[in-house]
Amino acid sequence: MAILLLGFGVASVFPQQAQEADVLRLLVTEDEYKRDWFSDALLQQLNLPQFQQQLAQLLSGIGELEFIDGDDGEYSIFFEDAVVSSTIVLDERGQISTIWFRPPSPRAQNFDELLGQLQELPGDTALLVMTDGEQVATHNADTRFSVASAFKLAVLAAVVDAMEDGSLNADDVVHLSEDDQTLPSGIMQEWPVGTSVTIDTLMVMMMSMSDNTATDLLMRTLGRERVDRFASEAQPIIPTTREMFTLLGPDAADLADAWAAADAPDDFRMVLDQVADREMGRIRDFTGSDTRRDVGWTFTPRELAALAAYVAGQPSAAVSPGAAAGTDWTDIVYKDGYVPGVAAEVVHGRDANGRTHTVVLLWNRHDADVDVLALYGMIQSAVRLLQ
Repeated sequence: MAILLLGFGVASVFPQQAQEADVLRLLVTEDEYKRDWFSDALLQQLNLPQFQQQLAQLLSGIGELEFIDGDDGEYSIFFEDAVVSSTIVLDERGQISTIWFRPPSPRAQNFDELLGQLQELPGDTALLVMTDGEQVATHNADTRFSVASAFKLAVLAAVVDAMEDGSLNADDVVHLSEDDQTLPSGIMQEWPVGTSVTIDTLMVMMMSMSDNTATDLLMRTLGRERVDRFASEAQPIIPTTREMFTLLGPDAADLADAWAAADAPDDFRMVLDQVADREMGRIRDFTGSDTRRDVGWTFTPRELAALAAYVAGQPSAAVSPGAAAGTDWTDIVYKDGYVPGVAAEVVHGRDANGRTHTVVLLWNRHDADVDVLALYGMIQSAVRLLQ
């Protein structure tokens, strides 16, 4: 994600390459809307003066616009006193074809307020804020949580470890195999088998777009023993994404039960030894609400904070600054994670005064999905409180 507050003049029709965040900025700041901003199809459903009036009421009393953060149609709009989540879709002409705004969520003015907001969320939540290694705020910091793709911080830590002892270099070239190809997120699953790629590129792909195939290729190159050095205490074995998609697929329910019941390294290894003989699930197997939530990558907030600190200074960790975008921080590390019922946010950085900060926010819910944008708004608030 990146902060987008680019200058954008009011025109009769948006250029085709108009950025979604620029259009949102106009909607929340301009006093007069133009019909040419909107597609004909949307105008047939939308009473434009009424929409503008309702939006003005929605945004009243929350202060001036500060910045807009997001991408791919989903945005958090930060005002002085609140955050407003928005979804926007532009058509091929750059006109708005879909637009909606959620009610404002108050921005926390201190960490007690932030913790209060977090604890009001349904399900299980955790918060850890650290400055120069000292706790600033904490809630369930040593409790085991499912963290989805935030586990990739452990893979990056294993790469950094291998580069530090000289067994791996960033410019080393490896080759994509069929066994590495897994399900999205990412794009490398579509690349031809045998494609040559550097370790550095794999790290960037893993951290910038959470590419699962890049992650699995890194894990195969490193070997399970090195990756597992950075596993959590509660789950000392880290499965690849392909292994996890197999465990969660329809062909391995018995193995998923065994994984959920495992509590020793040999138990986890025994399960993974059998995974290779089962069919990996397909994307459609993971889009429903019945995907089990007791099988996944698990870490405590404190373990994730330690991983983020370990990889700080690695350029690939900062290629997507996420919640640290727009700050004066260096040595940035950002990784999020999401599957139905699970959301994770981790950010680390060094401010202009040389202080290091780490924020971890986790949310697990077994009875329903979680609101990813709400959690992202909270970690944005935490970063601003640290500035």
